[in-house]
Order: sequence, then structure tokens, then C-alpha cells
Amino acid sequence: MQTISIWVLAVTGLSIGAVGCGGGGASCGKVEPCGGNVAGAWRLSAACQDNAIATADLMATCPGESIQIANLAVAGAVTFTTSLTYTTDSLIETFQATQTIPIACLSLSSCAELQDTARAGVSATGPLLAASCTGTDVCVCHLDFAINAMGEAGTYTTSGTALTLVANDGSEPDEQQYCVQGEHLHLISLSTSMSMGPMGQARIVTDIVGKKQ
Repeated sequence: MQTISIWVLAVTGLSIGAVGCGGGGASCGKVEPCGGNVAGAWRLSAACQDNAIATADLMATCPGESIQIANLAVAGAVTFTTSLTYTTDSLIETFQATQTIPIACLSLSSCAELQDTARAGVSATGPLLAASCTGTDVCVCHLDFAINAMGEAGTYTTSGTALTLVANDGSEPDEQQYCVQGEHLHLISLSTSMSMGPMGQARIVTDIVGKKQ
């Protein structure tokens, strides 16, 4: 059983949330992990999520669960140095999520209780701004997010196509896939349930895109 399961990545390092479609970034979600040299300053301006793959990952643990993300806005900057340190500047992301959760998958007794649990986490400063859940056997929750990571510093390592960030605040290391392609940096999260597609492509759930400054 799970409690409330919202498809949002931990706000650590650069994993600043699960995302729908952001402005710009025509290559968003279309670039597979390739590694490369991340050193430099990058302005984040676009992000995307494959809702179908995100839903498949959720259904692997709860059949009938689904997620839809919409109205994404993402901004901020990250700098990687050649001495393997990084800093972030005003990472901000806003989006709306609609999550469908069968009550049988919850450790709660009703959708009203799920709504109360979600609303207990609502704050005027985010990350959860508003929450409502309706239904009986299946709960449909509408959630508004504003994720704001005003600044962070730490160290990083790369290995093949993996980028690992270790923040100075002592939080758990954050590992994700990445690709530097020309003037763009792609920070990529892969599916946990469908590692490869029929043509051998990586199953990309989310992609946050930065442009070199």
C-alpha cells in the first residue's frame, strides 16, 4: 500500500519536478542520454514529460493509476565548474497535475481523507499551492505546484551518461542521465518500468533543457 503518491521528483540538485510541456526546446524529450562535458553556465528554459510513460511507471505499482502534467513554466540557471563543483540560481518551476488513484492502492479510507492529507501540505510559498480530490472507488486529484529552489551548491561527478550531484546541505546524492548536444544540456530521467523502446531507444520520462550562456 502507498499513501499519497504524487509524481514529483525530489527537489534536490536539478531534479526540480515532473513536467509537462515547457515553452521552446524543440528537442525536448527527443535526445537520448549521451554524456559530454557539462562545464559552463546553463540557462534552463524548457522541459517536457511523457505522461504515458510516467503513467506506465505508476501502474507498475498501482494498476489504474495515471498522471497528467500541464501548464509548465520553468526557469533558472546552473553552473558547472571544471573543478567539479556546481551552483544553481533561482530554479523555479510551476505546473498543474491531475492524478487518478484507485482507493485500493491507498492506505487511506476515502478520497476525502486523501484530499485532507494533500491539503495538509498546501502552502502559500509552495511547493504545493492547492489540492482537491473527488471520487469514491477512484480518486481524481487536481494539484497546483510552484517549486522554488533559490540557490544550491555542491559537487558533481560524471560517469558515461550519468550525472551525480551531491549538495553541500548533506541531502542524498541525486543521479540522473544527461546529454550535452551542441549548445544545449539535457537533464534526463528514464522510466523505471520500461527501460528500452521497441527500436532500442531509451524511455524518457522527463527532460529539462538548458542553453549554454
